[in-house]
Amino acid sequence: MNLEKMSPNSILTTEQMSQADALTIARGTTDIKLMETSGHSVVDDMKKRWKPFKTIVLCGPGNNDVEGFMIARLLLEACWPLRFMFTGDKNLLSGDCAKAADKWSSPFDNPSIESVANHPLVPDALFRSGITRMITVGAL
Repeated sequence: MNLEKMSPNSILTTEQMSQADALTIARGTTDIKLMETSGHSVVDDMKKRWKPFKTIVLCGPGNNDVEGFMIARLLLEACWPLRFMFTGDKNLLSGDCAKAADKWSSPFDNPSIESVANHPLVPDALFRSGITRMITVGAL
């Protein structure tokens, strides 16, 4: 895949996204910097599209949690009405994930389908682009 020839607005397949991440890291960008950039990009795009309104960020204990904590923190700093739901145990996190979680000082809730249904905007940091199974209500 030649990233230089792709449009900035290209939609990538799961395989292409994995390749793009690997190439970016191979060129010297750290995992944490890549995830922080992703979180900033999500929030920047949200701010361009909408004014602050009821938002719930879903975050799990997997590789996406750095982005989830980053998105929630940036939205909170921007005064968005926010709930943050984390499906894991914060005490079990390590490395970059633990560092991101340590920067989060507000409380978080356990996810429920009812709480998600009451928030019109739901940035997802539970599931990565490589997910190959159906996402069901029971997954929350």
